[in-house]
Amino acid sequence: MTDQNAVTDKAHPGTEAQPVGFGLVGTGAIARILLPMLKDSPCRFVAVTDLDQDAAQAFADDMGGLRVEPSLEALASADDVEAVFIATPPSSHRALIEQCVALGKHVLCEKPLTLDPADADALRDLEAQHPELKLGCCSARFRCTPAAELATAFHRDGSAGPLRHVRVRASTNLPGPADSRPTWRNKPGMGGQVSEWCVYELEWLRGVLGGAFDPVSVHAVADEFGRSGTGLESGYQVTVTCESGAVVQLTRIAEIGPRQHAVELRWADAGLDVPFAPDAADLGVYEHRIDGDPPITTTELESAPPDWGTILTGPLHNLARAIRIDEPVLAPIGTQGVVQRVIRAIYASAESGQAVEVPASNAAPANI
Repeated sequence: MTDQNAVTDKAHPGTEAQPVGFGLVGTGAIARILLPMLKDSPCRFVAVTDLDQDAAQAFADDMGGLRVEPSLEALASADDVEAVFIATPPSSHRALIEQCVALGKHVLCEKPLTLDPADADALRDLEAQHPELKLGCCSARFRCTPAAELATAFHRDGSAGPLRHVRVRASTNLPGPADSRPTWRNKPGMGGQVSEWCVYELEWLRGVLGGAFDPVSVHAVADEFGRSGTGLESGYQVTVTCESGAVVQLTRIAEIGPRQHAVELRWADAGLDVPFAPDAADLGVYEHRIDGDPPITTTELESAPPDWGTILTGPLHNLARAIRIDEPVLAPIGTQGVVQRVIRAIYASAESGQAVEVPASNAAPANI
């Protein structure tokens, strides 16, 4: 007889596994959004802890009676907790991950993994010391869409030739009032659009393009449209030069106009346009090829449109699958150093007005 608690892994039809028991650290907005989406999934949240125990109890009651634990140590020591989801501000991530690993638990951490590349490098070393544990970051959310999977396969196929140019284009609504955001998000370098959104875009590029995305320098401009005087950027224009020869342009603008978020990938012999998020102006995936007369032909490829449910819950489902069938997670914490070094270089370039080198290690970025 099949266990009624078993969950079929949709990524591997025919396989069944017990749901992974998760403990939650932090009861902020993202946790309240995610947990109701996880019914009938391979992720089963059983316990929660927070520095504010009243907040933890209120959250547990709202979510259907999760067990409240008095500390991270108590939560991660529980037998029914196999993995810990860390949903706290980034300044706390390194210490919390280290505690979970010391207690032998798998970890999924909210993005950004850290604000300091040195912390990212330390966590990379920690991950290497514990190959038995799955340690992932939520920066991979937008790699969980069919369009991202298609783009990954398209690039790795190799028939399009070497990568030449990538454009990531996004427009957003004007920023909301500061008092509608957590206090930590109103600090420069922590709550602007670079740390909020560019981290997703950089992880998408890292995961989809692999070694073709090997940044060596950054030139960036940031603006505070709608946030004048706050030190919190509401948009950015970034050019990343890669050692492979590829040039990546990332543009995010807060404006009065329709939302959009899409990626244009151009190789030597083909092009691909894909939606990054559900608010892309066009949710289709289009392949471009040189093919006689007319010289460029465009074909719409079959791909389901991205949806927020899949995107938001994707890293949790990915971690659960990785634990049950022993496959790699999409964004291991050991890969996040390059993302954080580019983020730091973006801020340094925007401040100096000059192109900035992306260091290969935890060295400080240098103006070119």
